[in-house]
Amino acid sequence: MQQQDPGIVGQQYKINSIYDLSPQVLGELRSYLEQSGLAIPISQIVGFSQYQAEVATPIITAESTASTSYTDLATVGPRIDNLPAGKYLVLFGASALSNWSGTYESASMSVSLAGAAASDNDLAESTVQTRVSVARAVLASFTSPSNSIVAKYKTSNSGASAEFARRWLIALRYANA
Repeated sequence: MQQQDPGIVGQQYKINSIYDLSPQVLGELRSYLEQSGLAIPISQIVGFSQYQAEVATPIITAESTASTSYTDLATVGPRIDNLPAGKYLVLFGASALSNWSGTYESASMSVSLAGAAASDNDLAESTVQTRVSVARAVLASFTSPSNSIVAKYKTSNSGASAEFARRWLIALRYANA
């Protein structure tokens, strides 16, 4: 049988430090907090800032390119600038059309992340001669304080062209860097 400390009659215990608590009490306190949770609004957690989607101005006009490497169209973008460091879900798309005659051609859209060249690893592509919607989602991680995302376009073979309309771009930050 454990012996209880009767304390001083008429006085309460005073805890001056967490080290005044036994490991058993600390374990029980931890279990209680894990099970009951804390009702603290996320806005009161120091360092948290609410994540908001950044949406580029859509470009409706149909524009084309005959370039076989990623390039800007006559109206650059869409683009999002001044993104802070963090991890992002990047969503982009367009209405695309591949103009070709007899051989395989494609209309490809990708994104330049923080100035890096657009890549086929991130492409949204149409390989048909009728206008279709294409879209893609990619993950991006930025460590510098100010970043940009710019949509880029190409066709797969010289002599063909690719046309894009109703172009859009969204970046959703989901974590800090």
